[in-house]
Amino acid sequence: MPLPAQLIESLQAIDSDWTLLPIDGRKRPVDPLSGEPLLAWGNSGLDLEAITALADNPHVHAVGVLLGPASGVLALDFDGRGAAACFRRIYGRSHRDLPPTVGWSSGLPHRGQLVFRVPLEGWDLLRGRRHWTGAAQAGKARTVFELRWAGHQSVIAGVHPETGRYRWMQGRSPDQVSVAEAPEWLLEPLYKQPDEPVCCDYAPTAADVPRALELLQQIPPLEDYEGWLTVGMALRSVDPGLLEAWVEWSRGCAGFDEAECLAKWRSFKGRGVTIGSLHHHAAAAGYQYQWPARERPRGDAWEPEAPDAGPKPLADPPRDEVIAGLLEQLLDLLLETRDTWAQEQAIRSALWSLGVTGQAIDERIYYALAHRWELPLQNSHNGGCRNRRLSDPITSPAEDLLPGFLLWRRDHLLFGAGGSGKTMAAAAMAVCCIKGLPFLDQEIPPSRCGRVLWIGTDGGEGARAMVREYLEDLGCAEDPCVDEQLTIWAAEPSDGLPSWCCSPSGLQELRLELAGGGYALVVIDSLKAVLELAGINFGIGPVGTLLRLLQALVCRHCSLLWLHHPAGGKSAGKGLQAAAGSQNINQIPSAVHQLTRKLEDRGPCNVWSVHKLRGSPAREFSYRLSEDGFVISEGFITRNCRVAVLDAIELRQAGGLPTSTAYLCTDLGGFQEGSVRNNLTWLRKRGLVRKSGLAWRLSPQGQKLLELTRQGGTEQQIWMT
Repeated sequence: MPLPAQLIESLQAIDSDWTLLPIDGRKRPVDPLSGEPLLAWGNSGLDLEAITALADNPHVHAVGVLLGPASGVLALDFDGRGAAACFRRIYGRSHRDLPPTVGWSSGLPHRGQLVFRVPLEGWDLLRGRRHWTGAAQAGKARTVFELRWAGHQSVIAGVHPETGRYRWMQGRSPDQVSVAEAPEWLLEPLYKQPDEPVCCDYAPTAADVPRALELLQQIPPLEDYEGWLTVGMALRSVDPGLLEAWVEWSRGCAGFDEAECLAKWRSFKGRGVTIGSLHHHAAAAGYQYQWPARERPRGDAWEPEAPDAGPKPLADPPRDEVIAGLLEQLLDLLLETRDTWAQEQAIRSALWSLGVTGQAIDERIYYALAHRWELPLQNSHNGGCRNRRLSDPITSPAEDLLPGFLLWRRDHLLFGAGGSGKTMAAAAMAVCCIKGLPFLDQEIPPSRCGRVLWIGTDGGEGARAMVREYLEDLGCAEDPCVDEQLTIWAAEPSDGLPSWCCSPSGLQELRLELAGGGYALVVIDSLKAVLELAGINFGIGPVGTLLRLLQALVCRHCSLLWLHHPAGGKSAGKGLQAAAGSQNINQIPSAVHQLTRKLEDRGPCNVWSVHKLRGSPAREFSYRLSEDGFVISEGFITRNCRVAVLDAIELRQAGGLPTSTAYLCTDLGGFQEGSVRNNLTWLRKRGLVRKSGLAWRLSPQGQKLLELTRQGGTEQQIWMT
């Protein structure tokens, strides 16, 4: 059956550097001239033009891609029910976390392959293949997931012996999506051990022949072509005289062809496959080889143990010390600004071999970083006593930076869909922190002000221009105070500076910047962007650990504001749980704000929902931007009546009158009830008033504040002392 025109047309969009193979109707590379199986297919690749010329060849029924360095790509083979669950067991995350890429399928249920490009510097670090089995069927172990690299090929288009044809997965054809680069975490299971040679140094011995035959008896006939070849190559590596044993074993395989066995045996030249592959297949079938007392395995080959000679070498260091040492080495590399990818992968491979998975490595790196910088991010302690009394002083009481919105030296989340105004709102908050101005529905000015660091990762090299446009809309772009006090970090291609991310080297850069002092606020736009650039999945990665590390790093100096987006984009709902990604994103910060867009008769407006602000009640109001600045269109303004509240409590206490909230609101009729309640909450958080049942009373600190105010002092002077 010749290759149809539609198939040839569908291949026109594949990457030009792919090396292709002609395939027969049984998924095997084929010699187009003779129709016989292609023996040296690893060295017989063709380009697309040559494959196109074979469209009418009667022996060519399908097209394959040669994997590994020949094409620079790796294939993920999901082979039946259980493949997705197997992927999650291996990586601790869903296969849906993979970036969009080209993929194809035979049409059988739960089957398909995805292809990813491997960076050049990683080619020599990878094994040729790894596979994982699922639940046994009819007593046979069944491969359900496989990583395929050098020495393998995958059929991508044409005839399939069971379903009729291969087809591109929906939305994954080459003309719809480009081949994605393989994430680092995807490659981890393929990394060789640090001492694993690129070429096999296995030297067979006479004792290996009976062992190979014993193992072969325990390997059930294999249905996949690559497995069948691997068994043959492993037997050939032990002894060329084992051909008859391979032929007899192959009779149980589907599509047995003795002539093909003979031809393949002659073609085996040694591709690094050894007796270790027989051990692997036998173990997959549930058989454990019983080693003689004087033999032990060495990597992918097995050799007799040498007799004792001389003093024994020093014992290896304990495993935990090895892991700790490797983590320190990896952290040193990650703190460098130069490219250390290859060295990093070698250490990650060593950690993987010690049972430390990729996500655990990333998380422990942040703990190691916190320990090195003496930041409070430990999950252990020195055995101190936790017991405290209600009367014991609070070491870190909540203070405001921007009343009603930002707490001093705390972290905050502001999320909203595109067009909801979150970046404009963040720019306005930055101006208020610089100039000491009240914000939106609060008439209470900040008690402190200072510089603002704006990290515009989401905007790339256009971040500075974007921030300027928002400040122009606010009428502050030409303000010399704002220009002097606002620092912007964005991608600067002319200086060779990429966008900032929360990698260890990026965190070190931020640490050094904040150590200079003077900052009141750090704005990071956006949370997802700085995580993804650092290689962290914001849904299932170590997000909680990183958020707490940023808390410890930034909030020892100033406040932190994360900008984020909701789950589902513009169609997202409202509420604390509407923020996208891990639930740590809305649970860890001290405050969570959400912006949504609403249509009114007078036009669209923004709805600001304060879902969480430590020590304050939730609230919601609507506003819009006019020529005169932000205007509240729905909700009330919280006015500053702190001193008036303290006066009212003192007067009622002196007269023996009740001091409940209702009586105070009546006495302070010139203020809205919401303002009185919000000011009471503010005073209570700072220990200026206390509550017993329904009654309010002044604390000694509140009495002192009231007296100093009457003497002409200001609240800011008192709080800064």
